[in-house]
Amino acid sequence: MSSHGIKDVTFALLDDEGKLIKGEDGLSTTGIYLADNPGEGFTAVNFTGLETEGTPQFANDKIKRTSYGQPEPKVALTALDLDPHVHFKLIGYVSDGKGGYIRHLPKPHVAMLVHSRSLDNTIDIYEGVANCEIVEEASNHSTDNTNETDADTTLSATILTPRDKNVFVDPKDPDTQAVYKYWLSTDTGFDLAAIYREVFGGYSAVNNGSTPANSNNSSVLNNGSK
Repeated sequence: MSSHGIKDVTFALLDDEGKLIKGEDGLSTTGIYLADNPGEGFTAVNFTGLETEGTPQFANDKIKRTSYGQPEPKVALTALDLDPHVHFKLIGYVSDGKGGYIRHLPKPHVAMLVHSRSLDNTIDIYEGVANCEIVEEASNHSTDNTNETDADTTLSATILTPRDKNVFVDPKDPDTQAVYKYWLSTDTGFDLAAIYREVFGGYSAVNNGSTPANSNNSSVLNNGSK
């Protein structure tokens, strides 16, 4: 379906078991981070490679079936601005305690939820990734002149299978685990709190103990912004 805009993008760091990391080692005291502070947000989030084209299988001079390999999805993100400490944690840079940051492997397990809307604004759309590795391939700068020349943050992520084997399970094939999931707010059974629990390694809302029943999640996520 067609969509428009980016309502918000939320991140979390997960451990090797796919569980939410909170506090100093995570992105906030609650573990999640909504990139929506003043001057902060994303201008582009593009998923690619969600499916691969099938390979026809021939017999008796006819195409009898099609085989499908595993997808290799990626996400390209462009940020208007992003909190620098969250930025470094997402790409796996560590502090030397003297103001310096350096790349450290292995990369952290990052969970991400992208929120957009249908063209008629009647459906909230959520796209979730429960495990990805984010890289920043370049840092570009240009001189200011009569105009200010801004350099936006560009990140790319390789989407991996969730670490928790109970996440993104195919309801028609319990032995199959997906790497990407899509939700529509108008579908029967839609539960925003359950989405956060699944994507963000067991996260539970801290806004009076519950997630709002409607699709506006800002009050919940703002509790995890800092």
